[in-house]
Amino acid sequence: MVQKKFDVRQCLFVVALFLGLLTLGCSDPKGEESSSSPEKPKEREDLGSLMGRLQGAVLDGDDELAISLAKRLFPTQQTLALACSSSTHPAEYQQVSEWIEAVKPRDPTHYLKIYSFKSWQTEIIIASMTGEELAQIEAPEAKSKGFHPGAFKLARSGFLRPETEFSSVEFRKPGDQVGRRFEVFIWEAQTKSWKMLGPVWRAVREKTDQ
Repeated sequence: MVQKKFDVRQCLFVVALFLGLLTLGCSDPKGEESSSSPEKPKEREDLGSLMGRLQGAVLDGDDELAISLAKRLFPTQQTLALACSSSTHPAEYQQVSEWIEAVKPRDPTHYLKIYSFKSWQTEIIIASMTGEELAQIEAPEAKSKGFHPGAFKLARSGFLRPETEFSSVEFRKPGDQVGRRFEVFIWEAQTKSWKMLGPVWRAVREKTDQ
């Protein structure tokens, strides 16, 4: 009877050789390891989920999270450039630009004053339209479209860019037809974030009425 001995050194050599062959099999012709498929660009964040998180943080008293989310939503001059036309409405554009800087909170806690929520308003309704679509809405049906009348007016005037998509977020008590609405939001692809431009029609009207 022939007895076979288990040689640890031989076994380790075979394992190393096997792993080396596997590595060669996974390499490209240049000897470099083949890379995985390119990473997909980050998809647009769900606006309803984002606002739901903000509502939860505010109601739970989680000021740190609430302020962080609210600050991220605050508009910048880049937001204005994506949403509104400076070439066709230079005066109104300047008015809104100054308004954004004037209302920007200087104290972090003041960001929370922009958002007020009720605990029973658990239903979140999102409305989205391009500036072109907003401009086409006639007054009789405007109330059911989820935007303030001022948004339709600015779109019809050409101040809101026709190619930009605008959104509103409304928090309702289930079964109610109206609730607390926040608008207007746009998605900034460059910064991969939502921004709430706010009631810009108010800024234009206030300046005009002076």
